[in-house]
Amino acid sequence: ESAYWKKAVNFIKLGVHSKNKEPCKTLDSSIMSFAKAYLIYSQTHKPAKAFNEMKALRAVEAVMLKRDSPVDILRLNGAVLDRAAQIIRETYSRQAAYHGGSHLEGLQKFLVNKRMIKPFVWKNPIKRGEDTVDKVGKKGAENRAKKLPDEDALFAVAEIFSLGENHLSP
Repeated sequence: ESAYWKKAVNFIKLGVHSKNKEPCKTLDSSIMSFAKAYLIYSQTHKPAKAFNEMKALRAVEAVMLKRDSPVDILRLNGAVLDRAAQIIRETYSRQAAYHGGSHLEGLQKFLVNKRMIKPFVWKNPIKRGEDTVDKVGKKGAENRAKKLPDEDALFAVAEIFSLGENHLSP
């Protein structure tokens, strides 16, 4: 019954801090039971530490509550998904937004596959952020170089270790 699942997820509105437990900040009652059931279903079939499904559900709730109340997940369509993707893009960092958009696409496919909505094709419009961590070439080298300490810091660490314990202060 709780909207706050300890050490897991909080069923709260988009943009609400996770520690905010005001009843008015939880998902609308018209989508709450679906959100819980969908999260359990998706985590059972593809467990993940990050509950990115919530990004999609919160955005869909925000869009549908603006259009009409209560939220009717059976009325999900391309326009709702497009607006939800736009809200996700505006709310989250590029990489987090990409994951939110991917879960919007997953939600749409789930509803179509379970014959809850009429079939239509919708693709995640949010592009994945550029991965510079493992890249070779100039961009990858620059990314790795900015993570290294500067030369003075390296020499300071070397000097500390070369002094020995008896020359160091407590």
